[in-house]
Amino acid sequence: MANVTDRAAFYLCLSRAFLPPQEHAAYDAVKLHLADDLGDLAATLNYPAADPLRDLRQAVARIPHHLTLLQAYSQLFLAPPVRVTLNAGLYLDGAVMGRATLALEKCYREAGLNCAANFHDLPDHVALQLEFVAHLYACETADSAPTLKADEFLASFVRCWLPPFIGALEQACAHDATAQVYLCLARLLQVAVNHDLRDQVLGTGIR
Repeated sequence: MANVTDRAAFYLCLSRAFLPPQEHAAYDAVKLHLADDLGDLAATLNYPAADPLRDLRQAVARIPHHLTLLQAYSQLFLAPPVRVTLNAGLYLDGAVMGRATLALEKCYREAGLNCAANFHDLPDHVALQLEFVAHLYACETADSAPTLKADEFLASFVRCWLPPFIGALEQACAHDATAQVYLCLARLLQVAVNHDLRDQVLGTGIR
């Protein structure tokens, strides 16, 4: 039966996938394990994820080696002019370190968390937010669980920036088959968020 631990593992897996694949081990994780791991978790969680998982497997099959994946990531998210930003605050309020990012920092701080010293990006990075979702789900069965629930965070932040993030990926990946893996991951995230928030009333927006 699905539980919050499975959800934590699913969002943590997606979080890792949106980090730079600098090490060869990161490529191996994407090439050999990512689709299977996400597929197993999606099945346990009853996510209707057959289509994005099929597309993810096809996209991964087109990545022949580590350097190809690293170049695809760099050209998509890092090389100026950046084609797709992983800093979600720009989708939410069009600014770096704007209101949305400050609100995210407040969520992390109130949960008793700080960014790791080796994380060299802003608090609104997609991977960091998904890791925070995983943390919130993992803590929901603990006696000292944060006041903020994972579903509340998904509704207030992730659900808001995900559509424009997917739109930017669709445009950037239209003629770049090697980057399609990240579009597939974003679409899989959309399936998960829609499912996990299916019983919630639409949008409260950023708090």
